[in-house]
Amino acid sequence: MPGARTITLNLRMDAASRLILLSVGVASAAGFLWLSNSVSYGLRSHWSLWLILLATFLLAEGQQLHFEIRRQTFSITLADLMLVLGLFALGPLGMLMTRLAAALIIMAIRRVRIVKAFFNLCLFTMECSVFVVIVGQFSDGLIHDPFTGVEVIHDPLTWVGVWTAVVAFNAIGASLVILAIGWTQSWPARSQQISMAGSAITGGLLNGSLGLVVLIVLDVGWYGIFLVLIVAGALVAIYRSYAGSVQQHRTLGQVYDFAKHVEGSTVVTDGGHLAIEAVREMLNAQRAALWLPPADGASGRVAYADAEPGEQAYDGPGDEADLLRERVLAERGGVLFQLRLSGGAEREALQVRGAAEVIGVPLSSAGGVIGYMEVCDRRGDRLAFSAEDLRLLESLATHVSAASQNVQLLGKLRYDASHDRLTGLPNRLQLAEVIDAVLASTAGEAEVAVLVVDLGSLKEVNDTLGHDAGDQLLTAVAALLAEHVPAEATVGRMGGDEFAVVMPVRDLDDAEARALALRTAVSGPVDVAGVTVEINATIGVSLGPLDGTVAASLLQRADVALYAAHAAGQQVMSYLPAMDQSSLRRLHLGTQLREAMVGGQIYAVFQPLIDVGSNNVRSVETLLRWQHPRYGAVSPVDFIPLAERIGMITPLTMHVLRLALRQCRAWLDRDIRIEVAVNLSARTLSDAHFADSVDLILRELGVPAELLTFEITESSMMVDPATALPVLHALHGLGVKLAIDDFGTGYSSLAYLSRLPVDEVKIDKGFIQNMGTEINDSSITKAIIDLAHGLGLAVVAEGVEDELTRDLLANMGCDTIQGYLVSRPLPGPRLDRWLAVRTASGPPEVAGLGRRVFITSRSPMIN
Repeated sequence: MPGARTITLNLRMDAASRLILLSVGVASAAGFLWLSNSVSYGLRSHWSLWLILLATFLLAEGQQLHFEIRRQTFSITLADLMLVLGLFALGPLGMLMTRLAAALIIMAIRRVRIVKAFFNLCLFTMECSVFVVIVGQFSDGLIHDPFTGVEVIHDPLTWVGVWTAVVAFNAIGASLVILAIGWTQSWPARSQQISMAGSAITGGLLNGSLGLVVLIVLDVGWYGIFLVLIVAGALVAIYRSYAGSVQQHRTLGQVYDFAKHVEGSTVVTDGGHLAIEAVREMLNAQRAALWLPPADGASGRVAYADAEPGEQAYDGPGDEADLLRERVLAERGGVLFQLRLSGGAEREALQVRGAAEVIGVPLSSAGGVIGYMEVCDRRGDRLAFSAEDLRLLESLATHVSAASQNVQLLGKLRYDASHDRLTGLPNRLQLAEVIDAVLASTAGEAEVAVLVVDLGSLKEVNDTLGHDAGDQLLTAVAALLAEHVPAEATVGRMGGDEFAVVMPVRDLDDAEARALALRTAVSGPVDVAGVTVEINATIGVSLGPLDGTVAASLLQRADVALYAAHAAGQQVMSYLPAMDQSSLRRLHLGTQLREAMVGGQIYAVFQPLIDVGSNNVRSVETLLRWQHPRYGAVSPVDFIPLAERIGMITPLTMHVLRLALRQCRAWLDRDIRIEVAVNLSARTLSDAHFADSVDLILRELGVPAELLTFEITESSMMVDPATALPVLHALHGLGVKLAIDDFGTGYSSLAYLSRLPVDEVKIDKGFIQNMGTEINDSSITKAIIDLAHGLGLAVVAEGVEDELTRDLLANMGCDTIQGYLVSRPLPGPRLDRWLAVRTASGPPEVAGLGRRVFITSRSPMIN
């Protein structure tokens, strides 16, 4: 190696013993070469020249290019040049003594340990021996004085000898250093070995050539010393610039590799271990630590890296009020702490760490400080941390910060993709993963229940109070569910007003019992936007692996059970295989409902209502029928609740309203006055613009509003009276009549009934059909008629099927009857034929409203 190579080691006793053994072997070989060679070893008496060359040797030792390999520091200097000058100026022995004296002074100043100093002195002796022996083979002028004329310096053969010697002792020196590193620590990588040897040999050839040039210049005369000084100064400057360039290039390459490494690592998810270990390696530090601030009330997280095998924590970085960390974070910039320059609390903080030097830097982002990173003590004790190391660590911290933020952002995106943003609960995708994981963990040895919970009131809240109130409702229910499920259960939101719960259970009975308890917990009044909203939850249950072995099957079958529960009016229902066919049928019907209205598959039938006293056909109730091309006749009991569930009830209501008013218009065109009645649902009453839509259709078809009656059940009006009442008043204001359908089966109060804008009540057929045999039903019917008349309301009796019932109602004062005694529900053309056969026209009453028709016979008119 060029001139002086030193090896810095932090050794245990076994490693030190190996190095001493190697040093003794090197010294023995050097002594053998020295004693067996015939070169003259006489000493020169030019003590002033000795001092000059000694000072020059010391200066050359100060201009070093360092390479750190783990705990070793490999150094390249300008000492090769001084070996050439010393050999020809002082002779072999004088050169050796000057070289060793300079080395001893430098190592004493740097406090190099004795075992390391011993190895370095033996190494320098070997290099000088090889140099002297090889140059002596090419030149006999080793003892000539360059200031009195040195002919041998001008001999090209001497040049060849110097070059050969430089290559030889640099190769031997590099090999010995690599041997020392490998024998005492671990073998350097092959690329590092080649780099070390190549740099030493190339630098040695350059330095040796420069030494020859200096000797030739000095041989011209003493004044040549000025040229030498100029060249030497330039050489030192160039050498230092080259050393800096090499180090900078090496650092840039390391930073680039580090950035790629950190970018591909999980800086946050693995706790930062990979990143901080890479930082420690780059700065060749003994220890390093990465601190991340507390999250969600937890303590700060610290990742450690140590040069010794295994992760070893050390005091300081993890302390809640660590002084060094707090200062770095407060200054928001890197700080180099040194024990010899620190005092007070900072010195104590360094002593707590057991460190002589610490570089601390913040991890920063646009939003502020997101962490802290530090390195402690170099492993190579030839060098201390410098300002360059501080800047390097700050650069590495920038990459760690960026990678940390990227990982956090990715984590947030993953969280958002798997969780409901409103409630923070797992979404359907995450629930599916949870279900599959639970099924896999139980391996069929335990039951897993999947509960799908439907609130059934979200749309009304959204429509009435706004979506913010709906969000409050969902958040409140999510909290209730999370509060009342066992610890091992997972609650998620499926979407809309549906939630799901996944939990281990003993069997189906246990699953149903838990579902009922959960329904009880979440059902009831909830305060939303200052309004008390009643939650009436319905739950569908599926059981794995009985009902399915994958999440998709269990969720789908819990949905099927939920729909069956709605259809059956049950609170909780478990899946049965027979439900699948019904579910498939409902799916087809739901997707084809709009098409069926447009295509005429859904059509209207009309059932007449007869005035008891005059036999006039007062009105017809408009009912819907669906003739499906695949399923045949679909009952309204099936498709009307389906329309409500899928949000199609309003389009369906508008469809039947148009059919009814078109029929009414057709009768008016024939001078026949028959009113039409249409049923309304609770969802329709939540539409604040419904009255405007009705007015528009009435005007479009030219039908007077007084010929239209809307029938509303008690329960529909009481779902949300605050919303329904304005809609009812708006309809009544148009002149539309309103009737309470199925009166007697609901739960409205009499006081409330008196304030409703209704014109008539329709007694439920459950009371009418048994009047002839059940005295209670007859008494209830009489009471309802008297009550309605007392409130100024007309009364319609539904389900009249025989003359006895008709006569009883007539005696009670009932105004209108409807039932099979009069007629079954008939399509428009058949109803026209029925009117033609069974009725006759009366005198005109009001211009433009047509003539009333009346039945010409009191005989049963069943069709």
